[in-house]
Amino acid sequence: MNYFCSFILFFLFLFSSLFLACSDTQASRPDNVAGSSSLLSFDNRTRSDLDFPNRVLHFIPNRGQVDASAKFYVHTSVYTLWLTSKSLIFDTILPANDFGEGDQEEDNKLIRRVVSRLHFIDANINPELMPGNGSEFTVNILKGDDREKWQLDIPTSQTILYKNLYKGIDLKVYGDKQQVEYDWIVRPGGSPLAIQFEYSGVGKTEIDEQGNLLVTIGSGRLIHKRPVTYQQIDNKRVEVSAEYKRFANDTYGFQVAKYNANYALIIDPVVLAYSTYLGGSGNDESRSIAVDSQGNVYVTGVTYSTDFPTLDQYMMDPGDADGDVFITKINPARSGGDSLVYSTYIGGSGKDSASGIAVDDNGMVYVAGETLSTDFPVLNQYMSDSGDGNSDAFICKLDTTRNGTDSLVYSTYIGGSGRDSASGIAVDDSGIVYVVGETLSTDFPTVKQYMDDPGDSNRDAFISKLDTSKSGSSSLMYSTYLGGMNSDSGKGIAIDGSGLVYVTGGTQSTDFPTVKEYMADPADSNSDVFLSRLDTRISGKDGLLFSTYLGGDSVDSGTGIVIDKQGNAFVTGETLSSDFPVVNEYMANPGDGLGNAFVSKIATGTGGAASLLFSTYLGGNDSDIGWAITVDSKDNAYVTGETWSSDFPVKDQLFPCQATFSTDAFLSKINTNGTGSETFLFSTCLGGSDDDFGNGVAVDNHGSVYLTGVTRSSNFPLHNPYMAIGGEHSFITKINMSSFPWALFLPAMFGPQ
Repeated sequence: MNYFCSFILFFLFLFSSLFLACSDTQASRPDNVAGSSSLLSFDNRTRSDLDFPNRVLHFIPNRGQVDASAKFYVHTSVYTLWLTSKSLIFDTILPANDFGEGDQEEDNKLIRRVVSRLHFIDANINPELMPGNGSEFTVNILKGDDREKWQLDIPTSQTILYKNLYKGIDLKVYGDKQQVEYDWIVRPGGSPLAIQFEYSGVGKTEIDEQGNLLVTIGSGRLIHKRPVTYQQIDNKRVEVSAEYKRFANDTYGFQVAKYNANYALIIDPVVLAYSTYLGGSGNDESRSIAVDSQGNVYVTGVTYSTDFPTLDQYMMDPGDADGDVFITKINPARSGGDSLVYSTYIGGSGKDSASGIAVDDNGMVYVAGETLSTDFPVLNQYMSDSGDGNSDAFICKLDTTRNGTDSLVYSTYIGGSGRDSASGIAVDDSGIVYVVGETLSTDFPTVKQYMDDPGDSNRDAFISKLDTSKSGSSSLMYSTYLGGMNSDSGKGIAIDGSGLVYVTGGTQSTDFPTVKEYMADPADSNSDVFLSRLDTRISGKDGLLFSTYLGGDSVDSGTGIVIDKQGNAFVTGETLSSDFPVVNEYMANPGDGLGNAFVSKIATGTGGAASLLFSTYLGGNDSDIGWAITVDSKDNAYVTGETWSSDFPVKDQLFPCQATFSTDAFLSKINTNGTGSETFLFSTCLGGSDDDFGNGVAVDNHGSVYLTGVTRSSNFPLHNPYMAIGGEHSFITKINMSSFPWALFLPAMFGPQ
């Protein structure tokens, strides 16, 4: 079966008040297409359910409660979608601007009804509409006062299939959270050229120079990104050229190049789903991001703002003017001010900053960083006091479902008499925390250690493991130095399903410990990437299972790491080497002499010999750095960082890279199971007219990618923002990438048309 085109009509509007108006009005007004009315009540949930934006959509069959032309219908938080044999109808209630023709009064409120249609042209006039994926929710239709005519426990479904809408072509309509999506399914014998759709109830429609389909509506503009089409053949991605085709006024379809009809043909579109500034009147820097199973986003970093936004906070005010940690939880399924769920300062009278964040399956959030405060807040701590007058690492755990001081569950210093700082943090299924960083202390606390003492008087990496459900000294389960005779710095940490720990960073040591290595010796006298795997359940030297150098003839450093289900390590960072090792690469040579990002995938010997499975440069004609990396279930790597290159490699990008002397954040999606150009799936810059930096990336199980970092741009791209006013602030951005919306609506960028 050939799957052609995954796309959505994603009707969003400029202001959160419109969302509220739509939701409240639709919840109370009768469901009708042509005058009939009914009262609906949903078992197990109500419209006041705070988790409503995270629920899947439920399609309701028409059993006489609405006009007969509607076979099914579904309520979103913004509109009602009516599914008829001939079209999809988007029925929206908006506040009326002025009382005039088409406006009416309902519940003493002035409203305006806006109806837009997507007609199927020359389609089967009587397709079979088949419900699928039964839902746990049922609907009660309570119409009139005759109880005998009431309909109870009507089953709902999560999908509707238009069977044979065109010859050999089905249309599947479904939803994710509060978004309606639909896929064309082209079976053998069907032709995508048969698909034609016409808009009505909209303004101007056109295809722009980039091949995007633009549709003007009353409150802004819908941007349907140019189709991104490919096939998976013999585990390789094969690109297929496709574009929108205009058949007549407001009537469009698809023009597709020759493809293999024996394999699926897929359009994989990209959508900006949420994007916001985050900060106060001072400078704010978000450094790390995590996402939980419900799609809530957690970010941390440092803020110099005395008015950083707080909610249900552990600390309402900053501890000093030198900078405090912030920890913020956002629900991007909500719009505007409703998207902030929890936000707090944490710190003392000195400078405090966080570099890593993680979240467990229970929604507990874990943060690690560096503190110069002698009064950093501690609770159930391993160490009560700062070890010296220098900085110490800190680890804290918060329950963001609690309010105020109750939200802090665990917090501790960890360090010695020198400077210590934590750079990354990971958490396993049991809530055990793993931290990596660097230490200049000769007395850094060690337990079951691989190395008792630092390798030199320079800095070493450290790895520590803590049980935050315990208090005092018993909470430290494992802690070790890791390094050689020169400087070594731990930057990124990850754990696999069996509890093995993987760390990366940079080393200048020629005697950095190696075990079952890919590279036994450093490639030069500069620094190299290191990658190590440890079993923290084993004491002493046997605990180091794998350790290797990775690099070329110049400076190389690892900054981010993630592990897939097979135990392969994905690493990103920066390389200035002209001979950095590459395998199955997208870019075989560096773009310049100023440094490029790199992406490498390494088999660390868990199932055989260590080997480099994939490795590539990533960059342009100026400096580029990869700061963070994550991976999805298909071994696609997502990398973010910063680029100064106006020719940074892009593909199907949302936003162009800056041509002026400023830096942009970037997001690149790479298929590490492919080779050459087929590995490059998607890449875009993200930013405005000033400097923007990508510091953290996360991906959920639905194909959505989450980014955080710092922006100095006053015109950073926004969508449903919690905060719309720029400065030097953090940003949080959600991008839907896999089988997600076909239509892209960016009112904050393009404005009403």
